[in-house]
Amino acid sequence: MTIAERKKKLIAEMQSLTNEQTLQALEDVLYAKVDADEVVAYSVVGEPLTLSDYTKAVKKAEESIAIGDFLTQEELEEESEKW
Repeated sequence: MTIAERKKKLIAEMQSLTNEQTLQALEDVLYAKVDADEVVAYSVVGEPLTLSDYTKAVKKAEESIAIGDFLTQEELEEESEKW
């Protein structure tokens, strides 16, 4: 499904909403404003990540994937058997 098709589907779903709470929840997500220094997630070891840190981590991960620096499912399963 293309982005344009997904947008049309989402718009159609939103137009058919009848539950005020569901609409409010969607608005809260859509219009959420987060400061760059606000904690938005935690690392796998429990360290807090600000929006800025999180964004940097995502970009770094995307770059690693783009250059092929990742383990396949099979490689990960083989590695985990050694644990």
